[in-house]
Amino acid sequence: MVGKNSSALALVLLSLLAATGAPCLAESPSWSAYDAPWVKTAGEFGAMLVVAGTMEQFEAEIDRARPDQVMADFVVDLDHPSVGVGVSEPGKPSRQKVGVPVRVALLFRGCAPGDGGTCNLTARYSTIGPDEKDCGGDSCDIWVGKAPPPKGQVERGACGTGLLLGPEDSIGPYQVRAEVTDNVAKVTLRLVRTFWAVKGGRKD
Repeated sequence: MVGKNSSALALVLLSLLAATGAPCLAESPSWSAYDAPWVKTAGEFGAMLVVAGTMEQFEAEIDRARPDQVMADFVVDLDHPSVGVGVSEPGKPSRQKVGVPVRVALLFRGCAPGDGGTCNLTARYSTIGPDEKDCGGDSCDIWVGKAPPPKGQVERGACGTGLLLGPEDSIGPYQVRAEVTDNVAKVTLRLVRTFWAVKGGRKD
């Protein structure tokens, strides 16, 4: 994702994070019994949006796969950048941007098999910043050309995304959204997670 506001954010596709051989996960507790903006189900099909500031929080949420234990509203401090990432813009030399990372991934279960016995599960990510500012989006294949996971088993999607916020970015609430579509079953689940960007460690 590349923000429409050029001073806003550098967004980094984190497909490598999602493709590192993450283990399959047992669904516990039942996603169907839990109603939250970041986890939705439609029959056997279900998806959970994972958004976290640190790698430790990110991996812990993925390992648990428990919607009742996620941080519904977490804070990132723009005064404490920690990661440098190469940023490319058309017609300009690549540069290094240092900022605060926000990592995004999807967990899912129960995609429908098509004619060849494989799934076609895709996602569209977007981020809305303070004052409803559109920060851009990514589309990617979550589970395409692969057999459905066994019933009750949760898988980590094959790609995710991420944001790199810098000191020049706006403080306030950011919404990370994902539209997860089972293209075989013609079903879309819409997920949302919110985090706050602050300065000085305080959310005013």
